[in-house]
Amino acid sequence: ALLEEPSTARRLRAELKQVYREAENLRTVATQWQERAMLLRRQAAALTVEREGLAKRLGSAEAELAALKTQRRR
Repeated sequence: ALLEEPSTARRLRAELKQVYREAENLRTVATQWQERAMLLRRQAAALTVEREGLAKRLGSAEAELAALKTQRRR
């Protein structure tokens, strides 16, 4: 029948190989995006920790400044 024709079988094998190549490329791209997303999550977490540390330091500095202003007024 149709699949027994050598040219049809060759064409279908070639198409199948192309589909497998495209699928592998898509898996590779998906893996790269997953790794990128993981990196961005880690960076966001690190920035959150840094921001919290800076906010704490700012609070301490403001409290120290307020204490110094109070001492000067006396």
